[in-house]
Amino acid sequence: MKRLVERVKKVYINEFNDLEKLLKSNPGV
Repeated sequence: MKRLVERVKKVYINEFNDLEKLLKSNPGV
């Protein structure tokens, strides 16, 4: 169970980083 939680956390962190990059590369959005 703990392993699953850590895997999900990694996915969420990666998704958040991608969103942040998109926002920074598109300041007009």
